[in-house]
Order: sequence, then C-alpha cells, then structure tokens
Amino acid sequence: MIGFLLSGIVVTLIGAYFLFQYLKKDFLTVDWGPARQHHAVSQNNHFKELWEQRIFADCMTCVIAANDRVYFVGTLQNPGLMSLTQLDLLTGEVQWQKTLFSDSAALLTANSQYVLVSIPGGKVASPFQSWDTAQIMAYDSITGDQVWSEQIPGTRGISTAYIVDESVYALGGYDKAFQLAIDTGQILNETRLGLLASHDEQTDYFLEFEGLRAVNTKTGESLWFHKGSVYPPPQFLEEIIIAGGSTLNRLGNVTALSRRSGDVLWKYENVISNVAVNDSAVFFLRMGENAVWDGESVSDVQLLVVNMQAGTIIASITFDPPNLTFGSRRFRYNVAVHDDIVSVYLADGRQLVALRFSPDK
Repeated sequence: MIGFLLSGIVVTLIGAYFLFQYLKKDFLTVDWGPARQHHAVSQNNHFKELWEQRIFADCMTCVIAANDRVYFVGTLQNPGLMSLTQLDLLTGEVQWQKTLFSDSAALLTANSQYVLVSIPGGKVASPFQSWDTAQIMAYDSITGDQVWSEQIPGTRGISTAYIVDESVYALGGYDKAFQLAIDTGQILNETRLGLLASHDEQTDYFLEFEGLRAVNTKTGESLWFHKGSVYPPPQFLEEIIIAGGSTLNRLGNVTALSRRSGDVLWKYENVISNVAVNDSAVFFLRMGENAVWDGESVSDVQLLVVNMQAGTIIASITFDPPNLTFGSRRFRYNVAVHDDIVSVYLADGRQLVALRFSPDK
C-alpha cells in the first residue's frame, strides 16, 4: 500500500513538472515589438559583408564569437522563447538552439569547452529554483548539451563571469563573488573581496564595486587601482586591459590600461556598444563627434576598429541609415569578433550582421 502511494506521488510530481514546463512556454514567450528600421551596411575596402541573420536580443553581452561560431541569447522569432543559439561563423546558419525557459537571460562568457548563461532570480527556470536565487548554466560549446546548472544563493543576478584556470568566477549582487568548479558548477568559495578576473605569474586582477585592482600574488599588496565602470566586463590581453563600453541608455568610454602599471594608454568616449577584441585590434560602435545624445536616438554611428597598442583608428564603417534608436524598447547594441570576422547586432533593426575585416586594404 505504501509503495503504491509513493509511486502515485512520484507520478504526480513528474506530471506536475512537465505541466509546468508546458505552461511556461506561453507564459515566458517574449514579444520584442516591431523593428524600428532596417540598416544597410556601407561596405568599403576594409569590410565585406558575409551574412545577415534576423535575431531578437536585449542584453549587453548577448552575442559572443568563439570557436569559429557565434553564440547569442535571445530568439529567432518574434514572439519566441528565450534560447541559447549557435550560428556558423562563416554562413550564419543555425547549428543548434537550446530553450532556456525564462523571459530574461544573459550570455556570460565562452571558451573552447563551455558557454555560460545566467538567469536572474525571479525568472524561475524550474519548480525547484528559489525566487531570489540567480542561476548559472554551462553548455557544451560544440554540441549545445547542458553540462551543469547551479543556483547562486543570496543574489538576484549574475552580471559578470570569467573562466580562469579550472574555475568560473562570477559576480553577483551586493558585490558578492563566487568561485565555481568549471566541470561541475559546484560552488567552491564566496567572498566580498572582489572578483578574480585574470592573473599572471606575479599579479592577480580583481573587479571591485568601483573599479579594477591589481594585487601582488605573493604579498597581497595592492599595486594599482583604476576607478571606473567594470560593466561591461573588461577584457584582459597579454600586455593590455580593455575596459569600458556602454550600458543601458548611457554613453560609455573605452579605456586601454597597461597590465603592469594601470596607466591609461588611450581612451575613446561616446561609445554605444560593448567592446570586442582580437589579437591586435579593438572593435566598438561610437557616435559621431558632432552628434547629439538625447537618450532616445543617436546619429552618425560608426563601427570603429582601433589599434590595440597605439589607440589609432585603423578603419571604420557606417550604416544606412546612420542613426540608431534606444528609447523605451531598451535596444542594446552588441559587437563580437573572432579572428577577422566581426559580428554586429543592430538592435533597432533586429539584425545580426557578420563582416570580414581586412586591415591592410
């Protein structure tokens, strides 16, 4: 009798779970609203358009290029279910798509093995997720299979994550930083002393609430501190750190710092996207010098390519029309680069455009 009751409870729970998943599909369908305008790319000697894909996305790190692929968090249809999608870098062809069962998500980072996605607390991904607990999910970067998921207690959102050695370092609310095992997602450590973002033989680099700090690995002595926004997350190269970019409905700056001294090497203002880098150049969207920012739209927008060492402009490209819309629909613009292919998400046109960049032409 007891076994029969237990079997009934198990069946009921399984049925409730699948009913929950079914009902969420309607409840969590995202309606993005109409595109405002379509942009044509004004190609030049430095850029050749490879493909264009219609996508719908809304976060500062919604698009990442890695492993000869493009990953994005959003939808391919409007309305649609929020998904993690992999596109072929050269053709834009959809290779796989994984439903996230949430109406909000962010693409954190990717390496050769994993793609990391976060879902904020309150965006419940299963009946067993606490309301105010954010979640990080790891997917196989090639197959798209989910490898693990981990709830991050005491935080409503994960804004930043780095993969350093064999760990994931994630920054949550209230300046909490978490260390997770890269293969399992198990939480190994929690601290308020900053997020480890990179290190070399002598120095650890930490993101703090008000900026970026370099610390001597052996002594713990603070070597330098750069005050400024750490979102979008800085990118760490061999000799240079690229920090800055735009956040929602605000103009941003792009700053190049010396890893050794923290000195500012060069800086650009009036940036309206995140920042992407390859081995030698920095890519971002910037409004024209004489354009006026009113919080709703901006004109004379260009994609700039800047020499990483010198900070000089190598090339630029414009769009037609050259104005981009922000406004109440929270259009946010993304740039991603892998080798010589740069992907640009023009949010008000709901367009992901891939361009091959040739610096020497």
